[in-house]
Amino acid sequence: MSFLALLALMFLSSAIPLALALVLRKRSEAWAKRLFLLAGFIAAGQFILWVYDAGGWQRKKHEAVVHRLVGDPSLKSFSQLGLTKEESLSAMCMLAEGLASQALRDPQDSLAAPLINRLIHMSYRDYFEPSPRNKRRWPEQWLFMAHLNTLIGCYSRAGGDDRYRSLHDAITNMLAKNIMSSPYKNIYSDNNPLTIHPTPNAVALRSLQIYDRCYGDKLSERPAKEWTDYVLRELTFNYGNMPCAVTTRENRCKELPTSSTLNPLIAALAPVNRSAARDVWQEYKHYFKSTWLQLSADFQEYSTSVYKTTPEETVEPTANENLMATLWAFRSASYVGDRFTYYQLNNKLLWKDYFNPLPTKWNRLRVFEVCLRYSACSHHALL
Repeated sequence: MSFLALLALMFLSSAIPLALALVLRKRSEAWAKRLFLLAGFIAAGQFILWVYDAGGWQRKKHEAVVHRLVGDPSLKSFSQLGLTKEESLSAMCMLAEGLASQALRDPQDSLAAPLINRLIHMSYRDYFEPSPRNKRRWPEQWLFMAHLNTLIGCYSRAGGDDRYRSLHDAITNMLAKNIMSSPYKNIYSDNNPLTIHPTPNAVALRSLQIYDRCYGDKLSERPAKEWTDYVLRELTFNYGNMPCAVTTRENRCKELPTSSTLNPLIAALAPVNRSAARDVWQEYKHYFKSTWLQLSADFQEYSTSVYKTTPEETVEPTANENLMATLWAFRSASYVGDRFTYYQLNNKLLWKDYFNPLPTKWNRLRVFEVCLRYSACSHHALL
């Protein structure tokens, strides 16, 4: 599949200079030769970039940065790098998934489990520490518990010991029970019992699925089916395949879908229900993706086609928001297996690295770029 995507990208990106060369070969032989050389240069460049990614060099480059970041003893919490509590949890889970994927790829990797264990301890810093004594607080802290469950699952998949097994069992059972007991098959928002955010619920489902892969269970199957059936039937934009960002009892699409809400949902849903995730992904691409001569692609944070239905909500995204949308889409493309879009986005990001690199000092944007690109390049189908 990866090589077929490469061939398609090589052909489409070289099609225009090749077509012009064929048209001009009798009128101007010199220009035809130049265009043939350009087409060959584009195809050769694509092949080199494919080898760079498929050979693991790109993954290893990001992995070295991740090891330095997570292993830095001065780093006590991701919030000190400018991330909010919720962003910190999301970033740590992406790093943990990348590290666990690397451990599955190379069982001799002895660094993954200790680094994920460090992420687990960092996740406690801004939240209460879960223990059997405060289980009554778990439902109100379900968003944190879903991310913590993902971290613990990744620790186990990376070859970690059973120190978190009882906690893993308890959190998983709590999340599965709360999803299935809800009439809307979603756990309500913490600050409003009538509001539903589908994306964090997808993250919770993903944590259940990692639990199943850790212990050979099937606990996630029923919650995943009920959640997918309900969300894609009742909580989507214009009754299509894109779940809305926020829904209420009175307004099924209180907040319209954006890249920052759809991409985490797609990546979380892909390992749980690949077919449903690809349906969401295809519609998302239709509204949010733009390409340049098929060589590269961009994704926007807000789609004018989506927001034109409600002009009063139209907002102009910043350059950083659109860059974040492209980074999130890069990860989603990897998780759903859309290698063609993956290579287009990879071209865009490598081009940016060369002409407009991020500053070496850690900040919110650089942390997310490292997390998203490492998660995308490292993703393993068995995680």
